[in-house]
Amino acid sequence: MSGTPHAGLDPARRSADAKLCLEFVNTVAWRNSAAPEEKLPSAHALVDWCTGAGLVGARDRSRLAAALADAPAADRLYRTALGFRDATYRLLRARIDGRSGAAADFAALNTVIAAMPQRQVLAPGPEGIGWHDTGRPASALDMLAPLVWSAADLLSGPRAERVKQCADPKGCGWLFLDESRTGTRRWCSMGDCGNRAKARRHYERSRAGLG
Repeated sequence: MSGTPHAGLDPARRSADAKLCLEFVNTVAWRNSAAPEEKLPSAHALVDWCTGAGLVGARDRSRLAAALADAPAADRLYRTALGFRDATYRLLRARIDGRSGAAADFAALNTVIAAMPQRQVLAPGPEGIGWHDTGRPASALDMLAPLVWSAADLLSGPRAERVKQCADPKGCGWLFLDESRTGTRRWCSMGDCGNRAKARRHYERSRAGLG
């Protein structure tokens, strides 16, 4: 079997987990508020996030270090990642609204998909079983591959119907997979936005004399 292993995929993240792209989309906090908060303000922050998510294998680190040391390369990596993230958000938001996604967003996503390694063959390697791409050398962008595969699989699969946006009126805006039996989940987390909404309703009922 020829080809170089796709070195950037940690064994724990080699499958295209549907929730993985949602975690990445949610690196913008308070997206529906007047002041959205960017959690990835730089290429270094992006690499740190991907490392924490298990997307950076040991063999990837030197390649990423070289990319970060090269300002134009770091900027390309950063802009590609955030462009992909925001196009994915808009396409999922369109799906939630029952709309077709914008052609420009599909084009942006497809451009990134084309730049990723192909999932051609499975083979064992030093870091576990992973995908091998027999047709191209590895690059710093390969770090994004599990995120891109996750988004493509989610958007094109049946679980897309389960994607919802947090209904927190303060503007949380996080996306989540509603895996509840009834399909009526409204909050990204009952321990955070859900409890805040319950407290607000209790306060309003108390003020109205209904508590």
